[in-house]
Amino acid sequence: MIEINNLSLLKDIRKLARKIPDTPVDTLEDMILVRNGETRLLTYLEEGVLRGYSFSTLETFDGEDSVYIQSFYISSLAKNKRVGKEFVELNKKWAREKRLKSIYLITQRNPKAIRRKYKFNNEGAVMKLEV
Repeated sequence: MIEINNLSLLKDIRKLARKIPDTPVDTLEDMILVRNGETRLLTYLEEGVLRGYSFSTLETFDGEDSVYIQSFYISSLAKNKRVGKEFVELNKKWAREKRLKSIYLITQRNPKAIRRKYKFNNEGAVMKLEV
């Protein structure tokens, strides 16, 4: 089940975020708590256990207002193999609601997988998805 802006899961989000190399977990938590009006926190639970999250903000990137996926993690233990696509679709829906045309993210993983799975394009070191 995917929930939107469930801040009660922050402790569990911190645990998952630590699995992403070089993630500033304290900064991520501050962003989630401080900027709640301009953010979207998506959480995925299976049998009451957090198995994934996506944290996005509204940003101006390269002169364009857009949704920026700040942090995105799905546990390999997640049974639902489509949860990443569901996160992307919910971010696209949010972008449309805000009348934005693009979603951006930076990945530490192979960008080929992001292109293949979620249809993002490379814009230098940044990945971009047209909404």
